[in-house]
Amino acid sequence: MRLNEKIKITEDLKEKFSKSKVVIVTDYKGMNVTTINALRRKLREAEVEYRVVKNTLLIRASEDTDVATIKEFFKGPSAVAISYDDPVTPAKVLTEFARENKNLTIKAGVMGNKLLDINDIKSLSSLPSREVLL
Repeated sequence: MRLNEKIKITEDLKEKFSKSKVVIVTDYKGMNVTTINALRRKLREAEVEYRVVKNTLLIRASEDTDVATIKEFFKGPSAVAISYDDPVTPAKVLTEFARENKNLTIKAGVMGNKLLDINDIKSLSSLPSREVLL
């Protein structure tokens, strides 16, 4: 990958991180392309973006954003789920998908500037959606 491509990806991610309500980091090791595409489809239907990005680019993009709180989790195969509206929806989709597919591991998340561990994400997934709460 060329340097200008890396810079563009980093700037794009930094902008997305600063706009996001919640970012959840997952480990997708052992998942095949078909399974990852099925996960992406479910997340896209829920208006959540799911990106597989090199860890060094994730670390650089997270600098000066709230996502910097979870940069120690950017190790191994990492993908991020980014939601701009509802923090509950990505937690629900990822938790349900991880229950069905043992190869998907939820590492951590960040909502605002608060670090979310796996238990926080599971409890967040048990909440009703934003529309129901309203």
